[in-house]
Amino acid sequence: MDDVLKLLERWEEQDTRGTTGDVTGPVEELADRAEEPRHTLALACSSAASSASLGRALENRWALHIPQHAAVVAAGIHATLRSSVENLHRLRRTVEMAAARGDLKPSGSPTPDAEGFTDALDRLTAVADEVSVHLKALAPAVHALHATPATFQVPRTVHETMTAVAAILKDTAELRTWEDGHQEEATEDGCGCTLFITFRNERYLVSYDDFEGWSVMRESVAAVSRDGSMTWTNPPSAGVKDPLAHPGRLAEAIMKIIQNGT
Repeated sequence: MDDVLKLLERWEEQDTRGTTGDVTGPVEELADRAEEPRHTLALACSSAASSASLGRALENRWALHIPQHAAVVAAGIHATLRSSVENLHRLRRTVEMAAARGDLKPSGSPTPDAEGFTDALDRLTAVADEVSVHLKALAPAVHALHATPATFQVPRTVHETMTAVAAILKDTAELRTWEDGHQEEATEDGCGCTLFITFRNERYLVSYDDFEGWSVMRESVAAVSRDGSMTWTNPPSAGVKDPLAHPGRLAEAIMKIIQNGT
């Protein structure tokens, strides 16, 4: 099980953009100072919301690119289930402590329609034990996913992303690298290249900007200055912010804008 948790730790170390910290930071800060029921209940609600939100993310067909991504998600679910098992035991102890100091009064004998106080606590423990048994079967699946060879090469730079998109669009695309200011190793800003796409006798320019993300601009509507430079007012966004986006996803988004005649 510890090996499964190490997958999560390694991913956090590799997360140079700090996305994980942005999401978990406020929750961890609240947990560090949790002293009142409102803090405990807020953490319970955020845990439920986080799990549901992961489900929403997984509905996106571009949610994962390689088996190792799936392994990290599976490891996260494994860790969540493992914590849930431990928290059910903790919840029982906490309720028992509240009852011992007189903060709550255990219900009387159970009725046909409801369990009694002791039965409810026993069920918390029983469910935890049952989940713990099944949890052991999940770790091998995590390791198997992590060991599966990936056929997709994740882009390491903006230039690699653009090159891959040009390859996907083939005859309709031309990648032009400008000698001045070309930054082949850029991972956040544009690399200095422009991707030209010809479609139905129109030419479009695709570029990346660290603020706007990927944009698609129709050449015929550009304002051309005396020196030949072109500018656009509110150029349409491809709706993809990631500079290292999956080239297939980016190519699809680009062509959707172009085919809509933007």
